[in-house]
Amino acid sequence: MSQQKDLLREIAAASNSGAPDRISDWFTEDFRLHEPGAPPLPPGLEGAGQMRARFRSLMPPIKLEILDMIEDGDRVAVSLAIDRNL
Repeated sequence: MSQQKDLLREIAAASNSGAPDRISDWFTEDFRLHEPGAPPLPPGLEGAGQMRARFRSLMPPIKLEILDMIEDGDRVAVSLAIDRNL
């Protein structure tokens, strides 16, 4: 398994357990989120922090389940299920 996939699983596990975000460990200064239909976020760590805040605002607590990951080079696309019925 790749480092990118391991990292995405770590982020999901932290979300599910309520562990604090480690934005500067998990994301790079050139982070960009490509999420069709969602309001754009600034690049870098600020955008990563705002993305994580969006997840936390989805009627906490939530549980993230990774359904599928596709990797090509240094990019990973993730399909998530969000369970709000905890």
